Amino acid sequence: MTSQALVFEQKASQAEALKTAESEAPPVRYAEWLGRLIIAMSLAALLTAVGEPRLEQISKWVAGEMQGSKELRIIPRLSVFLAAGLFALIIQGARASRKTLFFTGGAALLLSVCLLPEFARPENFSGVHAQPAGSWSLSAAGNTMLLAARALQLARFELALVSAVLLGSWLGRDIRSGSHLVSMLLCAIVGDVWLSGLHIAESVPMGHPLTLMRMSWPPPAEGMVVSPLWTDLFFLSATFEAGRRLKLHMVSVVLGAIAGYTASAFLALEPWPAWPFLSMLMFSSGVLVASWPDMTFGAREIGRGFLLASTLLLMLAGLTLIQRKLNPEPPVQIDISRLKNVT
Repeated sequence: MTSQALVFEQKASQAEALKTAESEAPPVRYAEWLGRLIIAMSLAALLTAVGEPRLEQISKWVAGEMQGSKELRIIPRLSVFLAAGLFALIIQGARASRKTLFFTGGAALLLSVCLLPEFARPENFSGVHAQPAGSWSLSAAGNTMLLAARALQLARFELALVSAVLLGSWLGRDIRSGSHLVSMLLCAIVGDVWLSGLHIAESVPMGHPLTLMRMSWPPPAEGMVVSPLWTDLFFLSATFEAGRRLKLHMVSVVLGAIAGYTASAFLALEPWPAWPFLSMLMFSSGVLVASWPDMTFGAREIGRGFLLASTLLLMLAGLTLIQRKLNPEPPVQIDISRLKNVT
């Protein structure tokens, strides 16, 4: 029997095992799923409640004003990533249906888009960070505005987290082989290089839908972005769900994902080396190294995955080129009169 026939037989038996597992799965208990969702959202709210009073200190970590704080500078980004991973593990344990995951995640994403006009209004967020921490001298109107702005920011963060985890779990349900997982991770790498390398989420004005590609918490500190991308959490959730369906060693998958993303967080630090586009590359490398002994696929499937990722890269590059042609950057003008005379 040839190697291709063996690979085909393995794929057929794996697909049959997945269908049998789905048919024998217990019915979904929506009360349990709703309870898990509430618990996970409460953990995300606890994260913001713990970090909100320390935003000024976090900005000092990120700006490097504290000596020996290189390890501290990755804490804000990793905290959101780990919270999303715990969120995904809690939600996926309830075994909700595909329709429930898709429609609930889509509704959360739609609500995030609806909140964009409110979030973009300057009057809703003026003075939010202007008051010193611990100040109780706010007027009643100022205090109400401050609470409303924080409630909007928390709602946007929660909705973005819910949509990323639920839609990622929905995508992970359709990963039926190791080649599917590799193809998904290749597409994740291409998307991350495009979003992070060109700073897509930061190059558009506030209120633009592309701003949803960056998590809203923690907010930018000293002009530096410290929060992960929405797509990072989306592919994290999809990878966990795919690992469960493919019967991979989940402890190894989780540890590989955390190790890869932690390495990328260090490499993204400014001013050096400042490589923010390595998040999904390091994440995918950690996942594949951890799960490689349990994965089976052929060279043809891997070639198709590379072809899919290359097509996506060309499409995104074409969109970027068209956008720059339609909206060229203004030429840099130098005021010669302000230059010093060195003759």
